[in-house]
Amino acid sequence: MKKVWIWVSVILMSVASLLPVAKVSAATNPSQNDPGDEVVFGEQYHLGDGESVNHGLVLVGCNAVIGKDARVNGDVTVAGGNLDLQKGSSVNGNVVLVGGTLNANGATINGDMGGTGAVLNLTGGTKINGTVYLGPGCTLEGDDYSASEVLRTSKLPFKFDKRYRFSWGGLPLHPTTSATNGPVILGLLIGLYKFLIAMFLMLLLAVALVAIWPREMGRMGDTALTEIVPSFAIGFAALLLGFPVGIVLVVLLITLPFGLLLFLLLFAAMAVGWVAVALKAGEKLLLSFKVESPTPVLSVIVGGALLILLGKVPCVGWMITLVVVMLGTGAVALTRFGTREYEPHHASRPPRALPEAVGGGGPVAPPPTGGHEGNAPGGPGDAT
Repeated sequence: MKKVWIWVSVILMSVASLLPVAKVSAATNPSQNDPGDEVVFGEQYHLGDGESVNHGLVLVGCNAVIGKDARVNGDVTVAGGNLDLQKGSSVNGNVVLVGGTLNANGATINGDMGGTGAVLNLTGGTKINGTVYLGPGCTLEGDDYSASEVLRTSKLPFKFDKRYRFSWGGLPLHPTTSATNGPVILGLLIGLYKFLIAMFLMLLLAVALVAIWPREMGRMGDTALTEIVPSFAIGFAALLLGFPVGIVLVVLLITLPFGLLLFLLLFAAMAVGWVAVALKAGEKLLLSFKVESPTPVLSVIVGGALLILLGKVPCVGWMITLVVVMLGTGAVALTRFGTREYEPHHASRPPRALPEAVGGGGPVAPPPTGGHEGNAPGGPGDAT
């Protein structure tokens, strides 16, 4: 059981390593040329002295420094990290802190500021041209600052004007949230939470199938990876023809039950085939890491997580998933849901008899069952 949790941890760390820096598109202010917020995970962020960026910043689990006289033309959101605004720096937008500490020394914020579970340390004549919202667990320190208003609220929301839509290309995070429903980072965390829940449910289904039918799942997985051409061809034909035929059967109404049954079989074959390929992919991966005799459950967890992550790779992820589904569906059809071994046609043909002698032209006659050697018709005679 310890090995299972070790591999689950490795998979989660792999997910984090795939997301070091990403771009998210945001609803832009017409007065700004904002190409999208920059999202940074687990890395140190530093904007050099006098430099500027024309987009917002979303910083997760990292410390950020905005250098002297540097400028951020957008909102800044920090979760689980510290933000240092040095003298002369400016943020032309809102600043939100969820956990961590904000140190602003002589900075200018042309927007609102808010925090939840955070410490806001404002010194050096820091100027906030907006309202400071102190949410739950947020404290305000320093006495050398100016703000339009300071409000303490028991609610999490920060009433900003923008609506944010996170779109990470092929990555599985597509939440839409309004600033009136919470900080920007909440939409990001909710999207990640939904993805992890969906991933957990898929792996749970895979584990259940492997635990109930280990032999059948292994048989289908072996067929998919050893008989690639027939498996892919059958899977491609099944998906290409099955769904149109099912739609026709449903539209005709009189054949509605057959159409629904066909759709049920197609979806079942796709799901079972995907799990079968995941099982063998995980097994090969564990064997390559010198894991001796990996169990089917551990193999399908590792393989399933790997296929899910590969399916989320931008641009090519959908093709990887489609190929895997086609291979698995074809293997399901060839093995009848794993109930029998697939025997290629060339293997089932009896071997052809080869002539024992060369130059006779005709078939070689069987040896006689009686008499003396050399007396068979057409033999060499009794010369000896």
